[in-house]
Amino acid sequence: CAASVPMESLAAVVSDNTIAELENGAETVKVRISYNYDASIPGKVKEEAAKKAEELTIEYANSLDTSKYTDIEIMNLKSEYYTSKYEELSKELDEKAKKELVKPVLEDIGADITENIVYPFYGAVYCELTAEQLEKAKNNSIISIIAVDSDFDEYGNYIGTPNPYIMTGTTATFASASTQTSTTAVTTTAPLEEYGTEMFTDTIESIGRDMVKFKEHGAYYLGITQIEDVQKLMTYKQGSEVLIGFEYIRANDTHVSINKIFMLSRSKLDLGDPTGDSMIDARDASFVLAEYSLLSTGGASHLTTVEKTASDANKDGQIDSKDASLMLGMYAYNATSENKIETMNSYIEYLKTNE
Repeated sequence: CAASVPMESLAAVVSDNTIAELENGAETVKVRISYNYDASIPGKVKEEAAKKAEELTIEYANSLDTSKYTDIEIMNLKSEYYTSKYEELSKELDEKAKKELVKPVLEDIGADITENIVYPFYGAVYCELTAEQLEKAKNNSIISIIAVDSDFDEYGNYIGTPNPYIMTGTTATFASASTQTSTTAVTTTAPLEEYGTEMFTDTIESIGRDMVKFKEHGAYYLGITQIEDVQKLMTYKQGSEVLIGFEYIRANDTHVSINKIFMLSRSKLDLGDPTGDSMIDARDASFVLAEYSLLSTGGASHLTTVEKTASDANKDGQIDSKDASLMLGMYAYNATSENKIETMNSYIEYLKTNE
């Protein structure tokens, strides 16, 4: 039985391949630094982008000559403008947030903050380190892993040595806090049944950076090793009913950690509401635009079948900016009209009637 377990120390794990390059005479080595961060930040950045885009859209709408356009044309213009501004702001604020998150780390280890540094996604940065900087990085409490690209598989999972996340039988292996570059075998006191898998459908009662509490199944700590899992789970709000399957580690009767999620979805979603919060608004448009951006750059979709169906607001088999525009159009209509439209299907019928 093999599973991932949380690190026993926050001190950095430095891969043997990284050290080998320096020992073979390289003055610097190109590395990927993985660091710990507040998993709620990406969502907050998207919300800030949506808020600013809404403010700019209001200014834009006020500047339009209403005598030249019908109400539907104005609504479409507002939706197109919002989509464009949201994409622009989201990208700009994402880059700013990633740089701000890792800047103190780079300064602490003495790395030069130059234009050659790459911020590919939250929780990672690509840069070059000297042997002296690498030594400092080992003791930085925010850094989790420093490795070269050969230490990652095609899906971005860490496969290097030492690997801090391997447990076989009742023996756990993790990076030693004192030696850093070696591994230490530790026999766990908990029996094997303290590791396992769980799957259930339940309602999220509360969710935070460190813990999620389900209505029927109680609280689980977020000891998740995959950044993508954390980000995906954080998109689910209080009151969301989810089907979740995960590997867990039980430290004691009161501390059970979700370790790796292998299934996460909603059993039912309304058309136009992929976030599942019972509202069709800018958050749903942001959700769709994030997926559209991923697919446009050749990435693989992370959405479930249910989420894909809900995201395809115009039912054309594609998830793109047209769907986001529909969501924003309905959101704008309900925000400015006394007669609210409850469903996406009703909104589409309204648009057809008023063409």
